[in-house]
Amino acid sequence: MANAIDQELDTQPWFKEPWPWILMAGPFVAMVGCAITIALVLQPTGVSEEISDGGQKRGLVVTRDQAPEAPAVVEAE
Repeated sequence: MANAIDQELDTQPWFKEPWPWILMAGPFVAMVGCAITIALVLQPTGVSEEISDGGQKRGLVVTRDQAPEAPAVVEAE
């Protein structure tokens, strides 16, 4: 009797069942998202730009290293 019950059991290997793959899909998607996020963070973005009058633009903030030179004023006679 025990042999008849054993023969009726499913004898497929684990990798042919759908449930292990469904359960592994969530962590796999999280690892792919983490890898994409790390790749985006490590890319150079060119955040700092040089501006023609001596300042620097970083994001929305513009800073100037030194005071601008006063324009030369020519007096008319």
